Amino acid sequence: MEPDKYTPAQIAEPAKTRAWELVGLYFYHHRRVHEALSILWGLYQQLLKGQKIVGRIHKGTPLVWISDCFGMLGFLVHAKRYLMLTLCEDALREKGTISPNTTGAYFRLVWRQGLQHAELQRYAGQFLTLAEQMPKYALFPEALLQHVVD
Repeated sequence: MEPDKYTPAQIAEPAKTRAWELVGLYFYHHRRVHEALSILWGLYQQLLKGQKIVGRIHKGTPLVWISDCFGMLGFLVHAKRYLMLTLCEDALREKGTISPNTTGAYFRLVWRQGLQHAELQRYAGQFLTLAEQMPKYALFPEALLQHVVD
């Protein structure tokens, strides 16, 4: 994908990210996981750049698919890390309550990773609280994840 095809402001529009997503998924479903990771990581980076212009953007979609890629490669710790980053994004979008019907993180963390429902909701609440206390951190799920208390 051409990172300069769309400006950082345009990347905030879902229609502009869809091409990246479809290419990443094409490679993923054809077991070309390294290429999929490259595309999805590039999309994530573009979304981060877009935030500098338009403000916070939900970045859960590329993060959850990056997790799936690492899972397919057998890198389960990496897969879980990216699921937790997805959970950060979903928690902010869903105002601290994660539904199995509206997010990709729920069933992956609960059904695949064995995280208890109550723990997932506790994490989601912590992510929302941290984002409200430190709004600049809300732009970066990595920053929120580093401040979670077990």
